Amino acid sequence: LEEAVQLLKTEKYPQDPMTRLKVKHELGLMYDRLDNVDKAFEQFRDFNACASEVFGISRQRKAPYLNKIERFREVFTPEWVSSWKRQNSEKPVRNMACLMGFMRSGTTLLQHILNAHPAIYASEEIHAFPIVEEEIRKTFDAYPECMADFGGEQIEHFRQRYFEIHRGDRNWQEAGLFVDKYPMLTNMAGLVHRLFPEEKFIFIKRHPCDCILSAYMQLFVPNEASVHFYNLDDTVNLYTGIMDLWEVYENTLPLNVHYVRYEDIIEDFESSVRGVLDFLDVPWDDAVLDYDQK
Repeated sequence: LEEAVQLLKTEKYPQDPMTRLKVKHELGLMYDRLDNVDKAFEQFRDFNACASEVFGISRQRKAPYLNKIERFREVFTPEWVSSWKRQNSEKPVRNMACLMGFMRSGTTLLQHILNAHPAIYASEEIHAFPIVEEEIRKTFDAYPECMADFGGEQIEHFRQRYFEIHRGDRNWQEAGLFVDKYPMLTNMAGLVHRLFPEEKFIFIKRHPCDCILSAYMQLFVPNEASVHFYNLDDTVNLYTGIMDLWEVYENTLPLNVHYVRYEDIIEDFESSVRGVLDFLDVPWDDAVLDYDQK
């Protein structure tokens, strides 16, 4: 590791922005693995300042996502939810659940564990719900208010659109219980519940300090969520905003949720995973013990 640090500090690299950024990020990772906390934090602060410049991260670019979260918090009241148009929605095309949480909370670990089970297909991060959400925005005048008036025809249309997007993925599997793994579905739980009221939610939790610091240490491709991870205060602000919104969803919607802690999976693997499988009504299979071999 010491040799890697010296190479990164002394070797001459192309000075294009992305190469410089990757070198700064790799140096931060090396200092972290060497347990040089002060150097690692200094390096990641430098890396994130550089990333903000390279990717053009501005306050205007960060505002829309936060505004959307705040808008959902305002709209999702018990009174508004009780005004929803009722319809006899059919069962979804298949048995399914959503795996969510905050970025770096352990959703990928749990996805791999579930995928090792022969009766489960847990997807990669397919942006099906975000695409459906954007199509709803373009189709109706006001979102999320328009969801109150959704009838069976609209719900069925957007359900089919959702599955159409997933079927376009080369890894799609028609058989087995389908788990849609996408951490930032947390902020869209209201839409998920409106389209699939029988949906099960697996919510993975991890200590906030670990989630926030880990997100701050990543080299993400910028999107509407990850643009907040290049500044530690912004990362904290996004975390608290999303968790506050989730609390609103909990208090206003009859969500069927199972919580699992990342730390518990690490410390008591079998008990934690059994709890998830019981929630999904899937029997235990020893294949999950070898998830890292799949």
